[in-house]
Amino acid sequence: MHLRWVLSCTTGEALGVALVAVAFAAGDRGLVSAAPAVLTAGVWQGLALGTAQGLFLRRFGVSLPGWIAATVSAAVLGYALALLGGAGEGNGVPDHGGAPLAVVLGSAMLLGAVLGGVTGFAQALVARRHIVLGAWVLRNVYGWAIAMAAIFGGSALASADMSLPAIALLGAVTGALAGAAVGLVTAHALPEPD
Repeated sequence: MHLRWVLSCTTGEALGVALVAVAFAAGDRGLVSAAPAVLTAGVWQGLALGTAQGLFLRRFGVSLPGWIAATVSAAVLGYALALLGGAGEGNGVPDHGGAPLAVVLGSAMLLGAVLGGVTGFAQALVARRHIVLGAWVLRNVYGWAIAMAAIFGGSALASADMSLPAIALLGAVTGALAGAAVGLVTAHALPEPD
C-alpha cells in the first residue's frame, strides 16, 4: 500500500474540510454571502485535496494541473448541488431536519457514493493512461461513501455557539478521517510507478 498516498489524502481533506466548515459557518452567520461561500468552499476543498493527491501522483506521470482541475470541478459541482438542497442556510450548523443520526449517515453515504463516482470519473479521465477507469471510479464510490459519513457525523457534533476556530478544528479532524478513508480505499487502484 502507498502510505504516502493515504497521508496525502488525509492532509488534503483535513485542510479542505476545515476551510469548508469555516466558509459554511461564516455564510450562515451572515459574515459573508452564503451562496458564494458554499461555492468557494467547493473550490477550496477541491484545490486542497486535488493538490495533495496530484503532488503524489506526479511520480506516475499524472498531470498535476489536470488532476487539480478535475478534483476542483467535481467538488464545485457537489457544492452547487448542496446549494439546491438548502446548504448554507441556518446558524453555522448543518440542519438535518431532526432526522435520526442513522438516517443522516445513510444519506451521507449515498451522497458520497454519487459524488465519489463523479470525482473518480473526472480524475480517471485526466489520468486515463495511468489509472484503470472502472477500478478508480468504484474505489472512489466506496471511499467517498465512508468519507461523507465521517464529514456528516462530524457536522452533527457542531453547535451554533462554537467559535470559528473550533469549527475549523472539528472540520480538520473529520476531514482527516474522511481523507484517510478515501486514501485507504483508493490506494489499491493506484498505478505502478513508470
